[in-house]
Amino acid sequence: MPLLRTPLESRNQHRDRFNENDEAIQTLLEEKHATFRDLFRDNTPQTRSKYQQARNNSQCELRRMKNQWGLEQVKEIEDLAERHDSKSFFKAIWESYLLGSY
Repeated sequence: MPLLRTPLESRNQHRDRFNENDEAIQTLLEEKHATFRDLFRDNTPQTRSKYQQARNNSQCELRRMKNQWGLEQVKEIEDLAERHDSKSFFKAIWESYLLGSY
């Protein structure tokens, strides 16, 4: 009986907003996790402040990346509409809807 694929194995099969920024996202999350481990080891106001700053920074940067990706999608869809490429237009809308829903 063949093994079932896990969700992690099927990662990045589809185009999404994380593909282009995967390394930057991993760096942000590693920084956030490191400050959380420091906070867990030594719960002081200084470590709490560092963790909150890292959390806020990563959240802000991830939102900026998401917004940038969305703007690029909109420009691509507008370009397809101007070229009257209806097949690609509806495919791009469908992909944007699916990827934007999580």
